[in-house]
Amino acid sequence: MSSFAVLTANAGLLLNIDGKTVLLDAVHTGSNRFSGVTDPVLDTMISGDGDFARIDYMIITHDHPDHVSLRHVNRFLKTHPETVVFSPLKNIFGEHVYQLFLSSENYRFGDDHFYFRNLTHDGVEYKDVRNYGGVISIAGKKISFFGDAAIENIQLNGELGDEFDLSVFNFPFLTLSRGRDMIKKMDPKECIICHIPFEYDDVNGYRDSVSRVYDKHELSLPPMHIMEQELQKEELFRE
Repeated sequence: MSSFAVLTANAGLLLNIDGKTVLLDAVHTGSNRFSGVTDPVLDTMISGDGDFARIDYMIITHDHPDHVSLRHVNRFLKTHPETVVFSPLKNIFGEHVYQLFLSSENYRFGDDHFYFRNLTHDGVEYKDVRNYGGVISIAGKKISFFGDAAIENIQLNGELGDEFDLSVFNFPFLTLSRGRDMIKKMDPKECIICHIPFEYDDVNGYRDSVSRVYDKHELSLPPMHIMEQELQKEELFRE
């Protein structure tokens, strides 16, 4: 398995792209509607066990508890000083931390390229939250992600309009017709669908909705990995 994704919880992912590793919104404690990373998984990440042995990059899209825990991020960085962090948050203490604050930002580390764009968070009550999406170009693959951006705020021009090997979407992009239209328009080679609560937290029935809609529309959409189980591991870019 040369490239794979592992779910920590909610929208938290470890992406291993041919040996280069990215943690995306993977270190958090959850909210009242969306599952947090459990203590055993946090300990696994912080200890650097298994697939989490070396983390090259960490991306934090925005400051909500179902996407980031500052306390645990700083614990993580004590045992992973090599990790490069991109985040709009202050008070992250590491050797390689880059704070995001402009409307768009670019970073390059050798052949690895990171492009970030401030995309308005879904929900009028969160319009002032700095939420970053963007594009990762790493190990010859191009990956797009959007944090919690509203579907109508995903822009398809410029960097975000290129062809993608993998796109990471929150589950409403699948369950809502305008979200499915956006996926079809972007037409990535593969998708990850996430931000789905674990079964014991799913008070709103999101899991059943995802399952029903996926079964109905699977053949009209790009190949999808539905990430909904703790430490679920999915192979990427299978020929």
